[in-house]
Amino acid sequence: MDWNAISWNIRGLGRPEKASAVRRLFLQKKPKLFFLQETKLQAFSISLYRRLGVKHDFDRVFSPFEGSVGGLLCVWDKDFLTIANSFVDRRFIALFGLIKGSQEPYGFINVYAPYVESEKLSFFTDLKSFMDNYQVNWIIGGDFNAYLSSEEKFGSTVNRSTIEVFRNFIQESQLVDLPLSGGSFTWSNNRDPPTFIRLDRFLVGVKVLSDFPLLCQLLLPKSISDHNPIGLEVVSNVGGPRPFKLYNYLMEESGFSDLVEAAFSKANIRKGKVGLQRILRDLKGDIKTWSKDKQDVGNKLIQRLEGQIAEEELKQQQGMVSSNIGELRQALWASMRKAVSIWLQNSRLKWFSDGDRNSHYFHLVASNRRRSNRIKSVEVDGRTFLDQQSISKCFQDFFSNVYRAKNTIEVDSFQLGFKKLSSAQQSNLEMAFTSEEVWAAISDMDSSRATDPDGYNMAFYKKFWPVIKSNLMAVFEDLFADRDWAPGLNHAFITLIPKKLGPACPDDYRPISLVGSIYKIISKVLSRRLRQCIDSVVSKAQFAFIPGRSILECSLIANEGIDYIRKMGLRGSLFKIDFKRAYDSVDWAFLIRVMKEMGFGNLWCRWIYRCISTASISVLINGSPTQSFQMARGLRQGCPLSPLLFNLIGEALHLMLEKATLSGLFKGFLIGRGDNTYNLSHLQYADDLLIFCSAALGEILNVKRVLRVFEISAGLQLNMSKCRLFGVNVEDGLISVWANKMGCLSATLPSDYLGLPLGPSRNSETLWEPVIEKFYKALATWKNKHLSYSGRLVLIKSVLSALPTHFLSIFKMPASVAVKLNRLMANFLWGDSESHRSIHWRKWTDLCNPLDCGGLGIHNLNLQNQALLMKWVWNFANSRDSEWRKLICCKLNWDPNCLIFGDTKHKLNSWIWKGIANAIYLKGDSSSLVDDQLALHVGDGKSIFFGSDFWVGDAPLQVNFPRIFTLATNKSGKIAEFGTVQDSKWAWNIPLRRVPFGWEIDQMNKFMDCLNSFKYEGLERDCFTWKGTGDGIFTVKSCYKILNRQSSFNPIWKESVWLGLAPPRAEFFLWQATCNKIPVRALLIHRGMQQDFDICCPLCKSSAETTAHLFLHCKYTWSLWQHLASYWNLAFTMPADIPSMLLMWKDLSLLRNSNSIWMFIPASTLWSIWLYRNEIVFHNKLFDPCNLIFITRFRIVSWFKSRNPDCQVCFDDLMSNLACPIPQKSSLKGQKVTCSWKPPPRGFLKFNVDAAMPTKGDSGGIGGVLRNHSGNVLFSFSEAINHCPVILGELLAIKAGLQKLPSMEEYGNHRIIIESDSALAIEWIKFPLRCPEVFRGLVNEITTIGYSTNCMFRSIPRVCNLVADSLAKEGIG
Repeated sequence: MDWNAISWNIRGLGRPEKASAVRRLFLQKKPKLFFLQETKLQAFSISLYRRLGVKHDFDRVFSPFEGSVGGLLCVWDKDFLTIANSFVDRRFIALFGLIKGSQEPYGFINVYAPYVESEKLSFFTDLKSFMDNYQVNWIIGGDFNAYLSSEEKFGSTVNRSTIEVFRNFIQESQLVDLPLSGGSFTWSNNRDPPTFIRLDRFLVGVKVLSDFPLLCQLLLPKSISDHNPIGLEVVSNVGGPRPFKLYNYLMEESGFSDLVEAAFSKANIRKGKVGLQRILRDLKGDIKTWSKDKQDVGNKLIQRLEGQIAEEELKQQQGMVSSNIGELRQALWASMRKAVSIWLQNSRLKWFSDGDRNSHYFHLVASNRRRSNRIKSVEVDGRTFLDQQSISKCFQDFFSNVYRAKNTIEVDSFQLGFKKLSSAQQSNLEMAFTSEEVWAAISDMDSSRATDPDGYNMAFYKKFWPVIKSNLMAVFEDLFADRDWAPGLNHAFITLIPKKLGPACPDDYRPISLVGSIYKIISKVLSRRLRQCIDSVVSKAQFAFIPGRSILECSLIANEGIDYIRKMGLRGSLFKIDFKRAYDSVDWAFLIRVMKEMGFGNLWCRWIYRCISTASISVLINGSPTQSFQMARGLRQGCPLSPLLFNLIGEALHLMLEKATLSGLFKGFLIGRGDNTYNLSHLQYADDLLIFCSAALGEILNVKRVLRVFEISAGLQLNMSKCRLFGVNVEDGLISVWANKMGCLSATLPSDYLGLPLGPSRNSETLWEPVIEKFYKALATWKNKHLSYSGRLVLIKSVLSALPTHFLSIFKMPASVAVKLNRLMANFLWGDSESHRSIHWRKWTDLCNPLDCGGLGIHNLNLQNQALLMKWVWNFANSRDSEWRKLICCKLNWDPNCLIFGDTKHKLNSWIWKGIANAIYLKGDSSSLVDDQLALHVGDGKSIFFGSDFWVGDAPLQVNFPRIFTLATNKSGKIAEFGTVQDSKWAWNIPLRRVPFGWEIDQMNKFMDCLNSFKYEGLERDCFTWKGTGDGIFTVKSCYKILNRQSSFNPIWKESVWLGLAPPRAEFFLWQATCNKIPVRALLIHRGMQQDFDICCPLCKSSAETTAHLFLHCKYTWSLWQHLASYWNLAFTMPADIPSMLLMWKDLSLLRNSNSIWMFIPASTLWSIWLYRNEIVFHNKLFDPCNLIFITRFRIVSWFKSRNPDCQVCFDDLMSNLACPIPQKSSLKGQKVTCSWKPPPRGFLKFNVDAAMPTKGDSGGIGGVLRNHSGNVLFSFSEAINHCPVILGELLAIKAGLQKLPSMEEYGNHRIIIESDSALAIEWIKFPLRCPEVFRGLVNEITTIGYSTNCMFRSIPRVCNLVADSLAKEGIG
């Protein structure tokens, strides 16, 4: 049913022009419900109603104004709304009644909130109290004189207290603020400079969204009031035919695999070649036909099955035989799983897997997503289009022009000095494609995301890879041979993402391309190749999509540069650049030319040109595609290749700016003094460009000229209306003058850059407001009503892992922010609000403990913050060439070779850097994480102090050998000053001021023995390794675990509670029961919740209802446990509490010959008792012990069958005998895999290498064995190395083996296969950019030797590497 409502603050109806405007809007939109605010009238006459356009079939209620403001009017269509009663207040009018065709009671409120700040809190409190008196579905509209975020106000300061008050009202009322389409603001002050605010809106209850999934909110054109009218509409006929989409549940249906295999078999036996594109197109039609009878998975089918099961159970209770109840139950489970799968795929949630399988919640999320993405209107050249056909035509014309326009001039010569690829890199890019490479690309992609326009997702390719493989590889063979692609293979749909709140015109949307599945695989394979070499041709000033570089580094550099200029009293300016549709306007000829300048081969350039030039596009408008058109320029956002190709374009811009600085056109920020300086001229992150220059208009104009040259060369057009000019220590008035001359906007610091604050002078709660706003939105109160505790828990964890990570990774979080965020999460978990207090059953700090320590595994924000900041400490030591490290060392005048921070109290330390520097200290402990968890490893010896650092032995050398350091002439030198590397060995040279006396010689000998025990490991540089992980590489996860160490480990949590056998909500309940935190009557009375309540157990009515009594010791529940145990001929004494019972149950499973259903019993029994108890307490159900036993058995079997769908024992047999034998499914899991070393083929030799590293001691070992095709040993080695992380030992073993190859006689006639049981080491050798910088020099050395000796590298299981392992252990000595 279609209907609409309108709300408008008319600002007075006394003048005839205002009445005429209302009438025109009323007759044009024909609303079923019309709210007017600020009528400023005491009474309404019949003639005035007529002048307003109100007809006889409409009814009305008004509230007179008081003083000089106010006055409300509600008008509604009596055929649409049946209003039973109303309530009139000075500030709001409430209507109560029914909507036509609905039996649910609705409440409608027309609001005019006070504009005086001091009155707002009391108004919203009173309104909330009024709403609490009615159980209706609310629709509230009007002028709230408040806004929800800083984004809803433009042009003046933001009032945070107003935001807080209004936000709390919406949260506690469980209302939803619908996205506003057609604009961002609803009121303006009509002054210069203007102020815009979103004051008017509709708020609706969650149930309203369920009843009307297509409900949307629109900004209507402004008339003679300074407020815009707001529309609320339900339109059912939006969009046209929707493209095919393959749902994952269909692939699990019986017969689907046969359908796919038959389609490919039929195509492969045809005469003539049938391409994969044609096969998939034909298969799509077959799937549509086949699935017609498989798609009845809606609520009606589920309700029908539930009714049939109830009828069959009733027959059983009457003694009749039911033959098909098991089949009905299986059908119901299957239908429920399908329904959840469909809504899950539509909602695109990524956190569901461990949470609440709540199809209603998924339905709401999917509906909200559809509502947010729906385009209701579009404005072009001052005209507004509302119908689907016109909207589609507007967007098609707009993007057709965007992707076809040409605005570039070909440049004869760049002369920019591009970096070039090596010949080896060029060859790797153009080598033949392999099936392993293609499969790796497919495995790396999301399985569930549909890749329109063909509708096949990656789950389809993964499931049917053996069937599709040959046909897909034929596509790659065509690409390698430079043959044409099948028509439509490179077609894409464009989905439109709003770039701002309330998008109005086509330019307000960002186009994201949904490429076809075949092309997506092709581009993914090519992008994986390009990613391996792109850092060789892209400068350090670019940070986007380059392995090893981070958006956080970009933000830190910008803020530290501003802080330096500010503290030194210098003057500077920042120019924040905005390119108009940067990706969409890239000139293809310029891109190809840049690639050739960088040394990319002709074949690779042809592949890339084919990928970008054969593309065709259709725009998706409300799910329906427009007519397709060809592209003539631009890169598609959504294609895996586009970000990397855009970096190549960005490199040309970088070189232009760099050349401009060298030529003196602008200077940048010079940071540091003397020779230790850093010139910060610009930062690039994709199309986000920030330029730093002196406070001089001439330099700023020169920057603009450089950008104009780049514009006419590459096609990226400057959007000066969005570019912003900032000043540092420069007057705002002067910046405004310069900005006017530039034609851009002037702005002040702090601002934002890359989603993070730019230039804040201090840390404050205001700085964290974006994070707090996102938490409020993500943890909206309405969501917890549709999620169980477990669903809320997983949503909280997903919010924690996503929303605040950027801020926590660079800024020290204030204590007040942590308190506020923790309170938000705790309230969401327990369903608490200001007006409805709920019990918080555990302290938040307890919930942050690990699962095996009795907590819920929620991350402690403070510890997570410290772990994330600690990563800067690690990167400072081990990413020596990073730009941010160079800047910090220059700014604070630190030694460029230092591994750890210098003076952390330096006067030039920013508040950001102070927070990072303090992260190394453990809370409440003077020791640091550096001392505890970082170990020094010697490389070139230029960064480690010889005497004072702990690098050899069990303590620093000056501690172990004080007399020798008394004689040393260099007491503070680095290791490199006491020795050199000669033939990959370290030679010591210790200068003394005199020859040691006889009594000193003994200590001198021990001193030299200690030094000689050190073995040089071949690292390029000194570095740190991390003790918290086995591979020596720092991870935030391992650091967090160290910070969150707990001494309360208890095996019961992992062995009896978090088993994964029960549904998540039941497992959460089991955790509560084990903690004795269930709301039984005794606990409620103890907490003062129910003083006049009967404390007796609702089952036996004879004892107090405690947790132990209800679940274990009540005579009825005790009989239930004994009944279940009797199937195994067991009888036992019930333990005192639930933890003891769970431990006993675990022990009994080992003592008795129990089947696999045994461990399902505790959780399902406790859950059944609790649900049955609640039916008695809240629904007055009569207690029937036999019914409780039946329900419990039914739940046990249901859970078991859902977890073991292939179990051969039928449902009814298990119901009659829980202990019946259950055949165990044959599985390799848990079995020892028999595997052994295999000799190489003829013409090859296998070199197996390994490392052994004992837990304690100062040394480890490496070893290797070379064998031929007959298995004969040709060579072996075994050596000792310094104690180090295992991964470093594995790399040293591989390097040692490679270095020994040239000395072998057989080497020259054979190709070598290097085998290691370290998959990580082999991965780093194959993909060096994935290797941490600390080991990258060693890995590059290995790859260089490997390529020169034509070696192959292969990872094998450990059981296939036993000979090398024993040799490595021999090397330990």
